Amino acid sequence: MHENAARDDLPPPARAAILPRMSSLGQPNSASNSASNSTPICVPNIDAAGRRQRRALGITMLALGAAAAGWLVARAAAPATVALLVLPFTLGLLGVLQARAQTCVGLAARGLRTDDSGAVSALPTELDRQVRRQASRVWRGATVGGVTLTAIVVLLAVIRRAGA
Repeated sequence: MHENAARDDLPPPARAAILPRMSSLGQPNSASNSASNSTPICVPNIDAAGRRQRRALGITMLALGAAAAGWLVARAAAPATVALLVLPFTLGLLGVLQARAQTCVGLAARGLRTDDSGAVSALPTELDRQVRRQASRVWRGATVGGVTLTAIVVLLAVIRRAGA
């Protein structure tokens, strides 16, 4: 399907939101807008309020994870206990990356989107595939980031335990 045909299926606010071309996690791409460009178009499936909500929740979860990490490392907690930080770190990154990519992974899994009024509607087939790809990248980034942050904190806790 030609990329402009995919845009024609979107309501006007969503059509405007996908311009300019976006990179895999929603950052503007300086590349040209030619059809030969392989950079995917960001097809948002959440509105501005949804992005704000996910960003705020993500930052909150990351802050809670960081505070818990500091406390656990200071107490020289067992590595298995510190490993539980994978949950707040992954959820925090998930929220931030969903906001950045303008993609709700929950809505994407069901083939849905929200518009600026908050109404939920089904995505056209071609856009559904693109949004699912975006959601997959968001999940992958959140998981890799959450595990990486947790591994760093576990390492710090092990070093602290060895020195305690």
